[in-house]
Amino acid sequence: MSAEVEAALADDESDVARQSGVAHRATHRIAERFAASDRVRVFPNAFNADPAKRKLVIHLEMSRVVQHLAHVVKYENTEGTELILDRERQMRSTAEMPAWSTGRPVEPSARSHLNVCALDSAWESADALAIDAHPNVSAWVRNERVGFEIPYVHRGVVRSYRPDFLARLANGETLIIETKGRQDDETRAKHRAMEEWAAAVAADGRYGRWRFAVADRPRAILDILASPPLAPPC
Repeated sequence: MSAEVEAALADDESDVARQSGVAHRATHRIAERFAASDRVRVFPNAFNADPAKRKLVIHLEMSRVVQHLAHVVKYENTEGTELILDRERQMRSTAEMPAWSTGRPVEPSARSHLNVCALDSAWESADALAIDAHPNVSAWVRNERVGFEIPYVHRGVVRSYRPDFLARLANGETLIIETKGRQDDETRAKHRAMEEWAAAVAADGRYGRWRFAVADRPRAILDILASPPLAPPC
């Protein structure tokens, strides 16, 4: 690599770092003004009524305030979505998966390339059996070692989300299924990111229709598999 190219790359990296630093400082200034306003409520009310305690609680939870503002700004300024795929492997298949060993309980499967499904809980086991036996399902897989995951942001940190199941329905639609009863801030961030991803795939149009659904209680999977598909994108 020539000295000129190295210098140009160094300048580009420096510009990116400067822009990132400016954006970071601006976000925190906005967050500080927002936190100081009457739009933030602290519970219990005894903490909200005490200025010192209120300030302390908000300071400890500042990352959540920043994340909330970043989410609002993103949606207010987004004109459309663009599908971004893995540059190295845009398409993956269960037919390419190697064998592996596990000490977890397994259930046999009839409609998957994998002959058994390794599971983490009785709830997941019941959902796997329901998916495998449902007449609307043509094929499915437990999303383990398949490589299907998307990035999401929680408290300013980029992480990876891997939902529980993928199911191809008889009408050609692909369902992304998560078995999850407890909902918290991080869970909502994961689900929001997956909903955005599924919408971007549908809008792209090259990979068929995809839909994300959460089985938030036992037997909810039956309602999900029986529910009508989403309308195709315009």
